[in-house]
Amino acid sequence: MQRQLVATLTTGQAEWIKVGGTSTTTITAKDAAGSTVTIPTGLTVKSSDTAVATATISSGVVTITGVKAGTAKITVTDPATTSAAKAVEFTATVAPVRPAAAPTVSFDKASYAVGELVTLTVSANMGDSATAQLFTSTSLVLSASVVASGTALPTDGKFAIVGGKATFKFYAPAVSGSLLATGTTGGAVDITEAATVSKSVDIVNPGVDAATEAAANAEAAANEATDAALDAAEAADDATSKAQEAIDAVATLSAEVTKMINDLKKQIKTLSNLVAKIAKKVKA
Repeated sequence: MQRQLVATLTTGQAEWIKVGGTSTTTITAKDAAGSTVTIPTGLTVKSSDTAVATATISSGVVTITGVKAGTAKITVTDPATTSAAKAVEFTATVAPVRPAAAPTVSFDKASYAVGELVTLTVSANMGDSATAQLFTSTSLVLSASVVASGTALPTDGKFAIVGGKATFKFYAPAVSGSLLATGTTGGAVDITEAATVSKSVDIVNPGVDAATEAAANAEAAANEATDAALDAAEAADDATSKAQEAIDAVATLSAEVTKMINDLKKQIKTLSNLVAKIAKKVKA
């Protein structure tokens, strides 16, 4: 039954190796059923690029030494000529002493309630360093005051990077809004011009925010009602104005008709008098 070699990063070792630094990976073996079995003796190890990383093995532990930044495939092989265990291959990453890009800032959640525990992570593609000058002396600054839960953010821009990152925990501000982390890259970052790094996250207060939203909705509804009332009043005024115009038009027409009737009566009277005079002359 053929065994399978398995490579596992030794507990406490960094995933990245710094130039000149070392990391170890432990080799175990499993049978076809997935059970751990004894590893073969005489295992050999090979690096695909010794200019990046070299590798040695002893008692099932592979020691990798970083030579320069880059990646190399590490292969562990059982040299047995019969029933040899299946080889295992894994990647060794050697991080540069100085990161070639600005560090990044991330939060573990999209938003936080006021006073909630926040986890902020600064990530940099570099080997482990206790004093990496990732930011200028003003460091990475938060837009609101917070209370640290453990190690506080450095105030001098120097970060202790382990495995490519540094993590900080603190409690969110007591007031809702936007919490912004911002800083300018420092001397440990291998870029031509300094860059601004920033990341923001929302701080919410569900109770207060709901009340504020309800008040805003109520105000909007009141404004809409007021606008509707004003529109109705304007329409009523317009209707009244038009009605008055109609009344005035009718009154004017009535006066003209009355005048025309009176003029006609006068004309009829004059005509009647004329007819009467003519009648008298005819009789005479």
